[in-house]
Amino acid sequence: MYPVLLSGYSRKYCPNNPEYASVIRYVHNNPVKAGICKIHEYKWSSYPFYIQAARGQKKLVEHEEILSCFSKDANRAVRLFKEFNNQENSDDFIDMEEYMMGEEEALEYIKNYLDKNNIMIEYIRLREYKRERDILIQELAGKSQLSLREIAYILGISRETVRKICALKGLSP
Repeated sequence: MYPVLLSGYSRKYCPNNPEYASVIRYVHNNPVKAGICKIHEYKWSSYPFYIQAARGQKKLVEHEEILSCFSKDANRAVRLFKEFNNQENSDDFIDMEEYMMGEEEALEYIKNYLDKNNIMIEYIRLREYKRERDILIQELAGKSQLSLREIAYILGISRETVRKICALKGLSP
């Protein structure tokens, strides 16, 4: 099993199967997809190590297992690996397009949340509404494009309070 970094700096372990080559292609093509550069130009990519494998380059990446999926012959494996990485594909099994609320939707969400819980915005700072406030802040931090500063401003509480609530749940600022 191999660790592969995904969005949010989490890891996903990929079993030794044909999908692993698609994961490698996905990782190598991220800079291309983002419009940063061509696949062979990204200086932090392991792609060149796969391509130079047949030339006996210094081994910094464990590339043999992946290349052997393409062919037992090193030169042929590299050629097929290049073709595989450069072909049109729909490798979106890792692309998790998570919808994030914009400012207007977040304001509507706040209004609906407060209405549903019978809380006036002015009361959200009071101790007796701490649980509801914390839940609302965590929801906004996780589901909206609002910064912690914007959440604090809208709710009329300190940014430090918002930061602490988010830190408790592992939500990044």
